[in-house]
Amino acid sequence: MRISLVFCCSVALSRGIETTDSEHVRELLASKDFDRLAAKHFINRDDYTHQEWSYFQANFWRHLGEEFHSKQMDAPQLASLLEDAEPIVTKKKTSIFAKSVAAAADDNDDGPSWELSAEQPRFEGWSRRDTKKMMGTFVGDHPKRKDLPEEQTFHMHDKSLYENLPETFDSRDKWSTMCPTIGHIRDQSTCGSCWAFASTEAFNDRYCISHAGNFTKLLSPQHTASCCDAMHCFSFGCSGGNPGLAWSWLTDSGVVSGGDYDDLNHKDTCWPYELPLCSHHVNNTKLPPCKGDSDTPECRDTCLNKGFKTPFEQDLHKGSSSYNIKSQDHIKFQLFTNGPVTAGFTVYEDFITYKSGIYPGPVNDDVKELGGHAVKVVGYGPDYWLIANSWNESWGDKGLFKIKMGVCGIDDQMVAGDILPQSKPRIEEEETIYA
Repeated sequence: MRISLVFCCSVALSRGIETTDSEHVRELLASKDFDRLAAKHFINRDDYTHQEWSYFQANFWRHLGEEFHSKQMDAPQLASLLEDAEPIVTKKKTSIFAKSVAAAADDNDDGPSWELSAEQPRFEGWSRRDTKKMMGTFVGDHPKRKDLPEEQTFHMHDKSLYENLPETFDSRDKWSTMCPTIGHIRDQSTCGSCWAFASTEAFNDRYCISHAGNFTKLLSPQHTASCCDAMHCFSFGCSGGNPGLAWSWLTDSGVVSGGDYDDLNHKDTCWPYELPLCSHHVNNTKLPPCKGDSDTPECRDTCLNKGFKTPFEQDLHKGSSSYNIKSQDHIKFQLFTNGPVTAGFTVYEDFITYKSGIYPGPVNDDVKELGGHAVKVVGYGPDYWLIANSWNESWGDKGLFKIKMGVCGIDDQMVAGDILPQSKPRIEEEETIYA
């Protein structure tokens, strides 16, 4: 059984293109009447709650101001803009997703593999376009994707080393007492810097593990996002990047300490994340309004926190190698032996509604693709990867999720590296900043 997912906008937009010429587009936009404009494109207001419709309107006029002048817009552009402005999470879409999940479970004579929820504070009011901008990893056959060479020593190991691995494994259980960074969930804000977060976080954990827990500070994804740039990493800050080349940069150039946005102006870290979480809509009292698109903070060679006394060059933390990991056995072996790894995969709209369980990939062929995303893999089960996301603890299962092995390209872009300490790391007297 298959439930076809047809978004309210998708059918409406194609029909609207046939009936709307450029002159009529200008007249509709000049009216400033969103209800009329939407109705002309067969968008049903009853498919949205009152609040969702309010977000839809606000997103549309905001995106119109970002990109077009009304006199320059044609019918296909208007159709695309309406699709981009739709809230990424709505109760009706989530209900349709849930019905597809239930139908798949019935076909398999099994219970639903995952739970969805329309209550997603991290993405409340966000448009489809806003969400796409967070997908900052070059995956699949993207022309900007650059891979590292495959790690080779695994092939020389005795097969018993990975044949006897536990069926399930969580690196937090093995190392979090000495390396609490492993369980720390971060937030990339509105920036497409997931590639920098996922690489820096996994590097951070492996650095701690390799130093037997003698280094527990958070390292700086801001340093990676800002300085691992087009010249060094074929990466572009908030506009996307390559986790593999970021690992190479971390290994060779090193990264300074740096906590979350809340650690700005603290004396115990060099360069915290500079971008706060913000709200794209006007009715959110918990978050400040976003000030347009997130620009990548400039690269620097001095610490942002002026009270941090260690010189920038002396605060750099480096590795010894970086590589791709190709097979599921190899990935499991790396996780169990050396700690978390970085993964890239393709995100679809239904993934945004994830709450718990094992995400099996898009519920059907009609679900829209949002783009490539990078995450930190912290463990595995019989048929899934356990992953820490960078969308804060309000999303998913307290910031984590499980995804079925092999779906969405998740197995095809796994990267990591080794950290072989040449000297004992400097241990700060100040309190660590992972909590």
